[in-house]
Formats: sequence, structure tokens, C-alpha cells
Amino acid sequence: MLRQKKFLQNLEVPESKPRFFFPRRFFFKGLKLASGMAIGGILILRGINFLANMAFCGSDMPAKMSLMAMNSAQQSYFKDNRRFAANFDELDTGMRSETSHYRYSMQTKENAVFHYGISKIRKSGWEKLMGEKDPPNVASAVFMVSDENSTETITVAVRCIGKKPSLVQPPKPTLQNGVPTCPENFRNL
Repeated sequence: MLRQKKFLQNLEVPESKPRFFFPRRFFFKGLKLASGMAIGGILILRGINFLANMAFCGSDMPAKMSLMAMNSAQQSYFKDNRRFAANFDELDTGMRSETSHYRYSMQTKENAVFHYGISKIRKSGWEKLMGEKDPPNVASAVFMVSDENSTETITVAVRCIGKKPSLVQPPKPTLQNGVPTCPENFRNL
């Protein structure tokens, strides 16, 4: 205890000079702080948006799953009935032709059936600014083809997703040399 007192007595503290008030200095410090908070807020919002998209796998995931279910149901229906179902009730998947995000339709031909999912949602300017994209349209098809190894008829399917969003029905997938192919501006899922 005695040593501490001696040390404090020998310690010389320089006199501090009074600082003058400089409003510009405070203005620029405040400006730096405000801009840092704004940039940080934007980055936090982008991160939240990214995590939300990761959690829900994007807004087109229900459409991808619906097309997969419709294709599987059509192939099963064809195996049992030797023809394709003409509507959702006949297909008996429990799917509705319209959801909150997509409007689904079906078109049956003699040797093929086509399923379409047309996006109903358009993102707002803020959502687009945050990096969200309008959900793309989706299309799928199930084709009847002759099996080369036997006399049976089998089915082949394709699922396609649009590269760009659109409000119109997508073009039909095609069958080229026995291989189902996505239309132009669509990619295979």
C-alpha cells in the first residue's frame, strides 16, 4: 500500500489543454456512423433474405415438386389404363389447378401429355433490389415411346424450368429421336 502511494506521488500527469468545439468534425463522424449503419443494415437484410431462400429452397420449389408428382402420376396412370389422364380429377393426385404461386394446366394428346406451371407472382421493386427474382414458369411432358427391346410401349418424361419469368404459357417440350427435350429458353431439371 505504501509503494502505491509513492508511485502515485511521483507520477506526473500532464495538464490537458481544453479542446475547442469543431462542428465539422462531429458532422463527418456522424456521417460515417450513419453510412456504416445503413450499409450494415442492407447487408443484414441481404443475409436474412439469403437464409430465407435457403430455408424454403426458392419460390419455384413447389412447382418443381408438383411437376414431378404429375409426371409420376401420369406414368402410373398410363401403366394401368394404357392412356393418359385428361384432367386433374382423373389423375387423382389431390393437386389443385391453382395455388398461391402457380396456375397449373394439362394438355393431353394421343401419344403425350403436357403439364404447365405458370407463375402468378411478380416481385416488388424492393424484393428485386434485394436480389429476389420472379419465379420462372415450368413445363413437363410424358411421352409414349416404343421400347426397342420389346413390343411394349413405355413412357419417358422431362421436366423443364424457364430461364426467364413470363406470364404466358410456356412452349411444349418435344420428343427428338426418342429423347424428351426442353423448349428454347428452358433448361432440364
